[in-house]
Amino acid sequence: MAFSRRSLAGYPFLINKDYHMAGISKEAVLDRCIRIIKSHVDTLDDPREGVVQYSLPDILMAAFAVYQLKYASLLEYERKFRLDEGEHSNLRAMFQLNKIPSDTQLRDVLDELKPEELYPLFKKLFSFLQRVKLLERMEYMEVNGVMNYLVSVDGTGTYCSSKVKCEYCLEIEKDYDGEKRVQYMHKLLAATMCCPSERCTIPFHPEPILYRPNDKKQDGELTAFYRFVDRFKKDHPHLQCIMALDALYCNIPVITKLKSHGLHFIVTAKQEARKSLFARFEKFKSEGKTENKFLVSKSGDKIEKTTTRSYEWRNGIRLSYTATDSPRINFLSFEERTTWLDAKGKPKEKIVRFNWITDINITSENVELIEIGGRQRWRIENDIFDVMKNHGYHLEHNYGHGRKHLAKNLMLLMFLSSLVDSMQEMMCTRYQIIKWKTETRANLISTIISYYQWHEVHSITELYEGIISKYHFGRANKSQAPPAHLLQYL
Repeated sequence: MAFSRRSLAGYPFLINKDYHMAGISKEAVLDRCIRIIKSHVDTLDDPREGVVQYSLPDILMAAFAVYQLKYASLLEYERKFRLDEGEHSNLRAMFQLNKIPSDTQLRDVLDELKPEELYPLFKKLFSFLQRVKLLERMEYMEVNGVMNYLVSVDGTGTYCSSKVKCEYCLEIEKDYDGEKRVQYMHKLLAATMCCPSERCTIPFHPEPILYRPNDKKQDGELTAFYRFVDRFKKDHPHLQCIMALDALYCNIPVITKLKSHGLHFIVTAKQEARKSLFARFEKFKSEGKTENKFLVSKSGDKIEKTTTRSYEWRNGIRLSYTATDSPRINFLSFEERTTWLDAKGKPKEKIVRFNWITDINITSENVELIEIGGRQRWRIENDIFDVMKNHGYHLEHNYGHGRKHLAKNLMLLMFLSSLVDSMQEMMCTRYQIIKWKTETRANLISTIISYYQWHEVHSITELYEGIISKYHFGRANKSQAPPAHLLQYL
């Protein structure tokens, strides 16, 4: 969801400062990320015994290359590298491979590898972001004198079949024209760091939502969230964050869990699920014990629109007045009313309403920031799930199901590739130049693949420099000026 400059005008630290790497570094960011990933996979124990044809690092780096080069399936990967010797040599050089395994080898080995072996990769890449001070761009809001980051969290489905299953599949019964059928599914919980002034987000490790054979129980999104929070704080004990969550998380166990880890939260609240909370707020409202703020702004050139934003809040309300362990929260009700006259002179009106609970003390100075943070929850849907399902990553495609861990490991490598792409977009000048010239994500991917297929390259740096120097692009949108820090290279 896009936010106008109105939302950020009073918060200079949220307005994009046009951060970028100083000039063009000696090597592309992706080359540095590949070295970090390779150094980790070189230390892993191979789950296989005896003599093996392909090493575990070769298996993992080849699987990472599949997602980094946006191949739609492992079959496409197999055909490309078995038939084209040029692509074969390029892949080995760019992703530090000794031998290129087949798609069958990838599936068989990844099915045996425990997913816990791959989790540290996310922490190592995040540490790299911290070292180059890129996280300064993502700073969002001060709470009690400490700057916090905003993290959007939600769950989604990744696999569904009525026939193929593994021991970790969720089983969900659905009704088809009166006939009940069992669907086998995989789901995941994802989290990403976002900031209103930044187009890019930084995804964290996803948490699978699966059937647990040892416990003989099916996971739910909340159960996966508890595991994610535990792992998140273990990996980032000093990272101060505000969790932006939907109405599923508006309950006592979740709030208690977040407070125990020192995490702040902005959670959507719905009246049908929290009737007593809303009734209590209405009582305070009728007694004049709430605080208010109103903002009016105008926008539009040909058609002038008037937007009125109404904020009303109350601090220190119990989430539940029946539960003895109910924590106190702060409740915010928000309404955005936009009015205008259409081309025929008829009055039009659009009303948007939200309600949130938070542990952040609400004041007239920070209420807009809390509203913005609550609405940023949609970034996980728009910038992660939509992009990964429809723009190159093929999240819902079944790359391989396996009997044990294949689906989970492929999902982790896909999210790892998404994290690396975000890092490139934020801090790799070469990548930014190509992205600006190609305009769309689809053109960017096809341009990289096209050059990669027809030219010999030995590194990602060489690949990007070749594209910049030999490909001549023509932007369809000539009126849009390039970012200031790229002008000297265009």
